[in-house]
Amino acid sequence: MSQPPVYSPIILFQQEETNQVAGRSTVRTSALDVELAALAAFSLAVVSNLSYIQRDDKELRDRILKLNALSTEVLALLGSAGFTVHDPIGWVTATNYPARDMVKQGTGTYVSVVAHTSGTFATDLTAGKWLLIFDSNAQTASQVTFTPAGTIAASNVQAAIEEAASEAVQKASNLSDVTAATARTNLSVPSKAEIQNQTFVYWPDTGTAEALVITPSPSIAAYATGQRVSVKKTANANATTTPTLNANALGAKVIFKNGGLALQANDMLANGHYEFEYDAAYNAAAGGWELLNPRASVSISFTLGTEQATTSGTSIDFTGIPAGAKRITIMFKGVSTSGFDDLLIQLGDSGGVENAGYSAVSFQGVAVSFTTGFGLQVGAAGNVHNGAITLTLENAAAFSWCASGVVAYDVSTTGVITMGGSKSLSAELDRIRITTVGGTETFDAGAINISYE
Repeated sequence: MSQPPVYSPIILFQQEETNQVAGRSTVRTSALDVELAALAAFSLAVVSNLSYIQRDDKELRDRILKLNALSTEVLALLGSAGFTVHDPIGWVTATNYPARDMVKQGTGTYVSVVAHTSGTFATDLTAGKWLLIFDSNAQTASQVTFTPAGTIAASNVQAAIEEAASEAVQKASNLSDVTAATARTNLSVPSKAEIQNQTFVYWPDTGTAEALVITPSPSIAAYATGQRVSVKKTANANATTTPTLNANALGAKVIFKNGGLALQANDMLANGHYEFEYDAAYNAAAGGWELLNPRASVSISFTLGTEQATTSGTSIDFTGIPAGAKRITIMFKGVSTSGFDDLLIQLGDSGGVENAGYSAVSFQGVAVSFTTGFGLQVGAAGNVHNGAITLTLENAAAFSWCASGVVAYDVSTTGVITMGGSKSLSAELDRIRITTVGGTETFDAGAINISYE
């Protein structure tokens, strides 16, 4: 309950008498109603007076407690801290007030800042001898102290508000009190045309093929790691490995690529758009620019193996195939064997050549399946084979390879063998073997070589 309820009579006894309500006793009802009305008026007055000192949350109302209402214990506590309370007498002139004396003056409560003999209160207050700590009247903003901060130098709230408003007006003038063009200039905001024309997206190069020069605006004050600029190169392509970029005359810095590698000729072409990022650690901590988008170059590393004669022996091995090879071509030139067993191409890794797990088919008029290698049908002793089989890495993680190719045989009848298949190794491929199904027939003519990339 926030405030005690007001008493209000429930029954009007005189009315009951008029209505002859049953169960009544003999009584002067009009007098009884007068008594009850007086009781209601009394309770209303009590509740009304209580509301002057108690808020609805049951706490004392603000500014209700005055010095003369303080208990002896509270006054003693203030005294223990060095404060002396002068009330209800309040401030008087020609009186010695030590520091921390507390007095009432008008609606305010003040504490003595320094020991002094009072004269005129207003004069003493202006001189800083008294400090207002409470005013029972509503305080104005100018009476509330403010600690200067930032660009606000005022010492009271009212003055601080006025300063802040003045600064806001000054800033607003950049937008509303000047032309749009001036406002954009003041705030460094690009215009719609500048955005549309990409004016600030890149800076034109005004230097030479080997010494790029740009002048960003606003200017770069100093080089810093992570700084990025976009440049449209206008001179010829670079011909050296150490071209430089100079921004706002801060100094020409060597251009690198790919984490500090030297550029190659033509990494930057004329009229190309290039992105650069500054790194203070480059060039032995002298600083440098990294070219983030050098001209793409197409380079295929193609390695041709050493040809091996197939004039003897039961198998031909190619070893030392480097890690990372993704395509291998096996070339047959006039290869023949001493018998009828079909040729086999077998793959291997560091654990040796594998002779199981192949899924392969060879077709020469009829299809033949192979599981011990990629097969090539021979047909008859002395048949000569010419052509190429390609192995392509299908899944590097699973070391899976696919094979396909066409080989001509027996040139007198112009026969053709087609084949295909797949095989997963247990590790990365590093060797290839060409042999026969039985492994005993010998090669007697021709040569085989491989290439890889």
